[in-house]
Amino acid sequence: MTKAENEQPVATYLAVDAGGSNTVAWLGESLPSQPSAMPRVVGRGRSGPANLRRAGVSAVVKAIGAAVDDAFEDAGRARHAASIACCG
Repeated sequence: MTKAENEQPVATYLAVDAGGSNTVAWLGESLPSQPSAMPRVVGRGRSGPANLRRAGVSAVVKAIGAAVDDAFEDAGRARHAASIACCG
C-alpha cells in the first residue's frame, strides 16, 4: 500500500441520482495529501426506482437509502455523514 492508500479521507462526498428506472449512489473521498485533487470514487450503489409521483415518498426514501447503503458497503466503509452531498 502507498502512503495515500493508508491516509484517512479529509472529506467524503455523496452523489445520488434518483430516477424513474433506478437509483444510483457514488461515494467519493479526498485525501489530506491531495486536498485540491478531484475526489476519487471509492464506492457505488444501485437500487430500484425513485419516482415520487409513481412510487410515493416511502418507496423513494427506501430506494435512496438502499443505494447509499450499497455505496458505503462497496467502499468498505461504515455509513456516516458525508461532508458534501448532492441529489438529483
